[in-house]
Amino acid sequence: KQWYQRRVAITAGGYLDDEDGVLVKLEVEAEKKARQFAIEEWKLRKETGELDKELEEEERLEREEEEKRRQEMKALQESENPGEEKTFTPLEVPSQKDVELELLRKKKMELLIKYASEDLQKSSENAKTLMGRSLNL
Repeated sequence: KQWYQRRVAITAGGYLDDEDGVLVKLEVEAEKKARQFAIEEWKLRKETGELDKELEEEERLEREEEEKRRQEMKALQESENPGEEKTFTPLEVPSQKDVELELLRKKKMELLIKYASEDLQKSSENAKTLMGRSLNL
């Protein structure tokens, strides 16, 4: 309890709200009532057949959407290469070392811009240009 009180500011929402346990009892009662209401509503809808109609409608809509997606994919494949089979070329994924080098380069540039003088930055840019590298941030 002492650790909790030291770490949480008094202005924090809900500070010591449940010290006496009253909220827990109220929440349990409210949850039981809400659950009972939902169960009774579900039973009533099932008895009247409304639930079955809703499920059938949802299944029909899902089937229609799936058929629409299949048709769109088929049309897209046919429009890209009519009569040809689609082949995919693998993407070149950078290695962990490449990612680390790029992150290091960006961090160096951020530090250079933040701490270096304008003259030093210009000379650094000139040197990179002379070496054949472009300055990409």
